[in-house]
Amino acid sequence: AAVWLLSFPADDNAARAHATVTRMAQTQRYDDYWGANVVALFHALEILSVPQAVLRQGVGVDAARINFATSIASSLVPGQLRQLAAFCRAAAGKEDALVGDCIGVARKLEAGGTFISQKVGFAIEEALVPPGVNHDVMVSRQRSAAWQQEKFLEISARFTRDPAVAQAYVRLLGSEQNGLAAALALLHEQGFRADPPPGWQAPGAPAAADPLQALPATQH
Repeated sequence: AAVWLLSFPADDNAARAHATVTRMAQTQRYDDYWGANVVALFHALEILSVPQAVLRQGVGVDAARINFATSIASSLVPGQLRQLAAFCRAAAGKEDALVGDCIGVARKLEAGGTFISQKVGFAIEEALVPPGVNHDVMVSRQRSAAWQQEKFLEISARFTRDPAVAQAYVRLLGSEQNGLAAALALLHEQGFRADPPPGWQAPGAPAAADPLQALPATQH
């Protein structure tokens, strides 16, 4: 689906946008190769020494390389996610086929790519799925995703003091299907469950945490 996403129109051509969403809905998965980009950048950085100014701040060598690699890879996440989200969220109440296609695409975003694309997928579903069983199932999946991200951030905070964990993450990024799968595999290796315990609630996110704000501008 990420291949079709790159052709998403930057203008307000609704017909072209609709056609692109339909093609994306017919694909099997979404993968923007964020994980592969991180691995390639990380290994490229291994030929360079980490600046002493960075190390003096208490950042480990592997952690510094991961931070730089993930920052660059995140800047390459398709900016067209922004247009896709705006188009699909505006589809609420319109023809059923378009709404169905947008929901199908949203679920691919939720299962592939990165935490950024996952949040965009949930944002689309929230706008389109009416109250009921399907909405409740979506909320349950969203809750598990928030738990997984929280636990991953706890693990990644150890990268500086535990290089073995940092190296494990790079290894999993190279072996798993996408960034989300790698994060989940790391949770399993570190003894965390995939779903939150009963009663757990995701911390309230400020309005500024809108996933669209984390996206780069569309590249042409």
